[in-house]
Amino acid sequence: MDPKFVKLLLGVVTVAVTIVGILAIGWILLVTPRPCVQFTAYGYDTKRCAREEQCYEHTDQSRVQCYAAVAAKRKDQKICDNLLLIRDRKKCRQKASEIYP
Repeated sequence: MDPKFVKLLLGVVTVAVTIVGILAIGWILLVTPRPCVQFTAYGYDTKRCAREEQCYEHTDQSRVQCYAAVAAKRKDQKICDNLLLIRDRKKCRQKASEIYP
């Protein structure tokens, strides 16, 4: 094989693998669920957690924050009762009252 052809083939393969890698990382970032509540300069950003059903996808701590965001958005702290643990319900109510006192 011609050395120039091998270099060209290697370069094309490298570019293709790089593009596929970038697309794969982008897809993973796009599909991965994110916590509903994100801290912003103004406190909480409640726009991302409009429905309670989204809260089930999250881990324990971010689930509390998610329910707190929903409760604050709807101004109804009874939504926090959906959490199983009493301490989580208390945290949820506290966070909800911090978001919208």
